[in-house]
Amino acid sequence: MLRRLSFLAGLFIFHLLFWREAFGLNLILFSAAAILLLRKFNPVERREWLYLAPFIASTIGVVFIHSSFSLVGLFLTAITYFGYIANREYSVVENFSNSAISFFTLRDWEISIPERYGLIKRPIPFGRKLSIAIIPSVIFILFYSFFVKANPVFEDLHHRTFAQFASFFESVDRVWLMFMILGTFIVRWAMLSTRPAYLQFNPQDNLLRRSNRRIGRMSTLKKEYYTAILVFGSLNVLFFIVNIIDINYVWFQVSLSEEFSLKSFVYNGVGWLIAITLISAGMLLYFFRGSLNFYPKNAWLKRLAIIWTVQNIVLSLSVSIRALHYIQFHGLAPLRIGVLLFTLIITIALIAVILKITNIRTTAWVTRLTSSFAIITLGVCTLIPWNTWMANHNLNHEMSNEIDLDYYLHLGPQTYPILYANLDKIESQYEAHSANDVNWLHHDYGSFKKSLDRRTISFLWDYELHNTWQSWTYADQRAYQKLKLIN
Repeated sequence: MLRRLSFLAGLFIFHLLFWREAFGLNLILFSAAAILLLRKFNPVERREWLYLAPFIASTIGVVFIHSSFSLVGLFLTAITYFGYIANREYSVVENFSNSAISFFTLRDWEISIPERYGLIKRPIPFGRKLSIAIIPSVIFILFYSFFVKANPVFEDLHHRTFAQFASFFESVDRVWLMFMILGTFIVRWAMLSTRPAYLQFNPQDNLLRRSNRRIGRMSTLKKEYYTAILVFGSLNVLFFIVNIIDINYVWFQVSLSEEFSLKSFVYNGVGWLIAITLISAGMLLYFFRGSLNFYPKNAWLKRLAIIWTVQNIVLSLSVSIRALHYIQFHGLAPLRIGVLLFTLIITIALIAVILKITNIRTTAWVTRLTSSFAIITLGVCTLIPWNTWMANHNLNHEMSNEIDLDYYLHLGPQTYPILYANLDKIESQYEAHSANDVNWLHHDYGSFKKSLDRRTISFLWDYELHNTWQSWTYADQRAYQKLKLIN
């Protein structure tokens, strides 16, 4: 009974916080309350700070920056934190995956508050309850349809009853109904006491040697050793040639012809980097998965593997430098920043692979280390005002004729005061664009200014209409106060 009352209270709170509201303080309160309920106010463990610190950072980001990045960061860190509370011994990637998957499983509707009295009974999974009701429901509907056809009085009662039901349903706000259905799933997911571990890695950090006395085992290991020597030796030569080309033409000198596509140069490089890095990591983890780590004559194999991994790091740095060249030419944008963050995480993952090889670690250890760094990076990034940085950087960019001026309108209301204060720079950037051989902008300065005014008026009107404590953020309040002085 206590569980059901708690669930209904949670559903009421969900309605109070989110119905007809934007994301703001309500999202922070809901996620924090659910986490506190599940944690039961226990002392914070040392390892828990890996999850708590990014979550706190993302809540600060939502209030003071309120960008899409901070909102997404809060969702991701909260989901991961829920997974940690259920399975504290697992890694970041395991906790996030298991927590996210548990939203789509309906077999367990039990929440975290135990019954106070009586025997503790194991709850019947929701899917089993549903399957029990299917056959009786089908039989009931079958006989009900027979009586509708066989009895005129019952048929008239049927039509009058369903007419009243249809009129009642039409009076219900369908948007609200869908909102409450979604809320039911979210509240149920947030209050789950257990989250099955669908994804589990090897809990050991150090790789253990397994003895195998099968005949021909050493012969097979030798073949694998020589295969690995040939693979890493030949690939080192190939990667060395490619890296020399990149260092020569990307790191220290970049000469661009008129027909050269810098966009293709950057984004195709990223796509190939993803493929090359995944294949490289897969090969390294395959060859160093077991007995080859303990092979007595594997010193040269380890050297070649480490050199090849370092060359992968150089390759990822080359892609970062390509992105920086693109930023230097076209300014900042979210995807360009994402490339730099991605290559940073890739570099850490490759360093972890080197440590795995030298210290004979497990693949699970590499995953735990990389995912821990990724969630810390996510927490730090939620505190950075990316939109403001992009606006200020692009407004003062040297290549004023190459900036995507249309994108200014998509940076959010927090940047509108900056845009109004720099309309003269924006106008000069449009004039510089007009001198280009190819003009790929969708606006001229006049239509840009009108669009900015419309978006500003829409934001002010929406803020005044929905200025509630649930949706409040300092970033929106500050933008509103500044824009009111302008308009």
